[in-house]
Amino acid sequence: MKLIIFTFILSFVLSTKAVILDIDGNELKPNTEYYILPSATVYGGGLTLGNKNSSCAENVAEANSPTENGLPVNFTTVNPNSTTIALNESINIAFSGPTTCNSSTVWTLVSDTDTGKRFVKIGGVLGNPGNDTLANWFKIQKYMNGLYKLVYCPSYTVCETCKTSCENLGIVGDDDEGRWLAITDVPFAVCFTKA
Repeated sequence: MKLIIFTFILSFVLSTKAVILDIDGNELKPNTEYYILPSATVYGGGLTLGNKNSSCAENVAEANSPTENGLPVNFTTVNPNSTTIALNESINIAFSGPTTCNSSTVWTLVSDTDTGKRFVKIGGVLGNPGNDTLANWFKIQKYMNGLYKLVYCPSYTVCETCKTSCENLGIVGDDDEGRWLAITDVPFAVCFTKA
């Protein structure tokens, strides 16, 4: 009898996914607007759009002022039946509302031909997991002291036959050039608040 109870408890624990909480302690939900805020507001504010060598604001950037929340985003999971956003779950991230660019607001990873760096921009494809959309899938992982980090890390649920690596998203640049979201060694520690 004890073995049956232990097996039941163990299977329940293993099937329970770790969810992501906003700053109010509520679970993050798909298709709900949130601000992505830095853990420390010393240098800038929440994530927004900025223009880097183009006429439209297409680069994901940190807002210049620590008092700015940035633009709200929506998270869409690879599993359309998910009711919460889980740690390490493949997600699309999209800004809510229109932009100055004539493209989708879904985040995508793009290589800069001048620097070789990979930056997060808008213009990605929502859903449609597969090899053609690998650059549009991100994850949220635990970081430190109850904070989270964003990573580029498409999993087998996006493409079973694709080979990918997991890399941190962090901030590159400065106040003069702009503070852009890109692949970095040092992650951008974030928290989430409902818009």
